[in-house]
Amino acid sequence: MIVVGVDPGSIATGYAFLENRSGTLKVLEFGALRCKETWSLSRRLMYIHQGLFDLFKNYAPQAMALESSFFSKFPRSVLVLGHARGAIMVAAERLGIEVAEYAPRLVKQAATGRGAASKEQVALMIKSHLKLRQTPEPIDASDALAVAYCHILRVGIAPGKQGNRQVQSAEFSDLNMLIKSESRMSHSAPLKKVRKAKKDQAKAWLQVAASRGIR
Repeated sequence: MIVVGVDPGSIATGYAFLENRSGTLKVLEFGALRCKETWSLSRRLMYIHQGLFDLFKNYAPQAMALESSFFSKFPRSVLVLGHARGAIMVAAERLGIEVAEYAPRLVKQAATGRGAASKEQVALMIKSHLKLRQTPEPIDASDALAVAYCHILRVGIAPGKQGNRQVQSAEFSDLNMLIKSESRMSHSAPLKKVRKAKKDQAKAWLQVAASRGIR
């Protein structure tokens, strides 16, 4: 199974192709599509759309994963990012690629065990998880690797069962439950205890993934 992770942006859009081969993850390609800031928005959107469309045709991924929308105090930034996300989703839809969205906090939790980890920390952990020789660059590409990695863990494909989307146990929903329960936990326990509990549960969740043969 091949999954493409995408980190949307109107200037730089990161992408990464991961293959799950009998439980072993292989990085096929990662990088970023860069637009010139002097280009009009419509030209940037076309460049991103066509660039990813061509990559999708080349690798034929079964799924595309990207981070879900976020709220910002800068409405125009959110609007422009929304345009970029739309161009990316249409490229996937044209080829019948399934689209999955994950909250940024969930992606960071999957990569590092901490939902508040920095981009640099995510990049270092992704390097370790995927056994890369160097820390992936640019940061847009490392973010794309992280969201693709998150999707593969979340789907929970076990060795010898690639492509079976039903291979998904309760353990692989723990990370979602962990994040959803954060607000409830904060009312009943000190913040330090909450963070420790979250970290311990995240470690257990990643150990489950490892036991399933995803390494």
